[in-house]
Amino acid sequence: RPFMDGKTVLRGGYGIFYSLSVGQMFTFQAQNPPRIVNDVFTAAFPSPSLTFENAFELGNLAPSGIVSVRAMEYNRRDPYIQQWDFTVQRQVAANLVVEAAYVGTKGTKLPRSDIINSPRPGAGAIQPRRPFQGFATFFVREARMTSIYHALQLKADKRFSRSHSFLASYTFSKSLDTGSASFGGGGNSSDNAQDSDDIRAERGRSAHDARQVLTLSYIVEFPWLKRNPIVGGWQLAGIAAFRTGFSQSVMVGSD
Repeated sequence: RPFMDGKTVLRGGYGIFYSLSVGQMFTFQAQNPPRIVNDVFTAAFPSPSLTFENAFELGNLAPSGIVSVRAMEYNRRDPYIQQWDFTVQRQVAANLVVEAAYVGTKGTKLPRSDIINSPRPGAGAIQPRRPFQGFATFFVREARMTSIYHALQLKADKRFSRSHSFLASYTFSKSLDTGSASFGGGGNSSDNAQDSDDIRAERGRSAHDARQVLTLSYIVEFPWLKRNPIVGGWQLAGIAAFRTGFSQSVMVGSD
């Protein structure tokens, strides 16, 4: 409390939070051949290629052609988040408190899937243009993405008095990252980088970035109805939320 009147409060904080790897990270590699083989069978009458008699024959599940490989980043580190904030709160009236805060969040070593054996741009067949021509796609789960979030948060809180209360909050923020989706895609973000050799080119507005958010809530009581046996003590309450839209990524087909 920096002032003698005791109506102003300063708060601040900093923390580091680690995220443990989920089980799917490790079962991901178990999906490599020959443990799991994807194939297509037909049940077309009168001569289906898959029947009850041959469904479990090893020959039907033998890998063939050029295989895709699933892998995890070597010496992968656990992702972690740093969070910090600084808040100024002031009581401006008997039942009214206003607040202003700066909030920041930084993500490091965030997880994401990637494809590292993509064919290089050019004409002709796809396979000769891959760095490792003996394989098809390398699906790699790694932890090298980053994120940063900055926000100005404003709030006014009118405590319940004279039969009403309200809470208004406004946030002006910006969130940037090199990948909003972890595994399987999310929002309007692709699961894979455009170029795995240039992750910095992925930096942009997060798929969940809402630049401005306004939230209003209120409670109103009708004192003249207190003596009414039917509607006495009833209140009217509501919440309204407004925000700007999310960014949209333009995507095209891949080679």
